[in-house]
Amino acid sequence: RVADLPRGDAAAFHDRASNAPLAEALRQVIETEGPLPETVLHRRVARAWGLERTGVRIVERLRMLAPAASGRTQEGEVTFYWPAGVHPAAWTGFRGAAEDEASRRRLDDVCLEELANGILQVLAMTGSAPRADVIKSVCRMLGLSRTLADAEARLGLAGAALLAQGRVQED
Repeated sequence: RVADLPRGDAAAFHDRASNAPLAEALRQVIETEGPLPETVLHRRVARAWGLERTGVRIVERLRMLAPAASGRTQEGEVTFYWPAGVHPAAWTGFRGAAEDEASRRRLDDVCLEELANGILQVLAMTGSAPRADVIKSVCRMLGLSRTLADAEARLGLAGAALLAQGRVQED
């Protein structure tokens, strides 16, 4: 699902009086769509407030208002925000795409924990499968029509983590 945010007033975005509605919008997006990368979070809130760009001032303001109860993980330079009370290491969720375009996500917008859960879901359905077939299946579940090299690399990282944890084995 995509969070259904109320429209904000672009002219009032930087006003102190907008702190509470902006913080609530951030919380709502994280709770509805999390885990999600910071860039997507900021873009969703900024667009709801009628802002087309998410420049440095907007990003700084939204970072300052991000809910403290939301968890965060780091993947290189990317920060992922998690719903309150969710522990990334214990999370078993995987959100596939629906028929609508809004539910489709770029592979880079899906955290490694969720990609690993997608791999586990495919393996639970098939019992076992060649690596290329598992990667292709996860991509299809995310609504991607093709499996690109960067998708293979990112899903390879998630698979390697599962192998290192002993949650899957490769023959």
